[in-house]
Amino acid sequence: MSWAYGGLELRMISEAAVLRSLGHEVLVSAFRFPGFDLWANQMRALGARVVSFNPPPFVEEWRRRHLRKFVSIGNGIYLKHLKIDLATVFSGNMTFCGSKAYILHKMGIPWVLSIHVPCQGVFLGAWTERHIRSAFSSMVGGYTVSNTVRKTFLRYAGHLLPDPSKIEVIPNGVDVSRFSPDEARRAAFRQSLGIGEEEFNVIFLGRLDSNKNPLLALKIFEYLTRLHPRSRLIIVGGGALMGDVTNAVKQNGFDGKVILTGHVDDVRDYLRSADAYVSCSSLEGYSLGTAEAIASGLPVVLPDHGAYNECFGGSSAMFYSLDDPESAAISLTRIAESSSVRANLAHAGRAFAEQQLPLDVMNSKLRAFYEKCFGMIK
Repeated sequence: MSWAYGGLELRMISEAAVLRSLGHEVLVSAFRFPGFDLWANQMRALGARVVSFNPPPFVEEWRRRHLRKFVSIGNGIYLKHLKIDLATVFSGNMTFCGSKAYILHKMGIPWVLSIHVPCQGVFLGAWTERHIRSAFSSMVGGYTVSNTVRKTFLRYAGHLLPDPSKIEVIPNGVDVSRFSPDEARRAAFRQSLGIGEEEFNVIFLGRLDSNKNPLLALKIFEYLTRLHPRSRLIIVGGGALMGDVTNAVKQNGFDGKVILTGHVDDVRDYLRSADAYVSCSSLEGYSLGTAEAIASGLPVVLPDHGAYNECFGGSSAMFYSLDDPESAAISLTRIAESSSVRANLAHAGRAFAEQQLPLDVMNSKLRAFYEKCFGMIK
């Protein structure tokens, strides 16, 4: 379910904290991913217990599905032993962690669904549909992180739900006291990175995979250096495309101008060191990195589609088409060459974050959601 320490994993931590505040014992499980040990320790610090529930994916994978299903029953017996009253399935794929959900259903454990990515038109075969439909019959509630995700989910899988009205929208939130501008830390961290105050520093934040598209960030940076030569780029994150990104940096002669950090546990100083933020995702349910950048006082340049428009259209964000990277570079150049534009965008973005993005807003909605769900199973 989890392959990198990102927005979904942070959301799991937030929900564990909310459930603990309501007086519940919390058990959490995830596949191992880069940053798993840090995530697990943060969960334990909240009083949550980290367990292993990773049944063979018999719904998601076709080969040997009958054998995988048989083996998964053993995982279900383990769940029964844990005496779980309510489970939350965090989904970042197009089969909604169907194997886990189905085992919960077969063990008589009510569950809720947390959906984090827009659904694409992936064909679900009869085997997959049958098991997901059965699993959904035990689902007492669900939410998506944006209305964009909700619409695509209902269009894609609404016919499998007993009651589509149970799917709510609970957006992510940001701790705006932690993600905030800090000029002293900014200056010190830029100096440690070797970035001069007169240089224009752009940050890309996210997994290095085909969806987050760090190679497009490099293409945008290529255009930017033609328009504003004294520019730098920091790519924060790790992932499958690290080798491709490293090679592209060398091939474009960007050594000394682009910093690749790999996985970073705490990104706040990297955000504070930047002058602008760029995102390049082709598919996004809610970009937590964007929210953190806005809260940190950065002007942001975002893809002109879906959840970006829905979640950040009311901020000071500047938008561009993914097939026109030069237009993103032009927007960044406007920010680079006008201190007043940069200051106005940063101020407006910070005000938007304080009003629309606080963690307390998300937590209050989560408390109401879980109190309602627990009330349904009593």
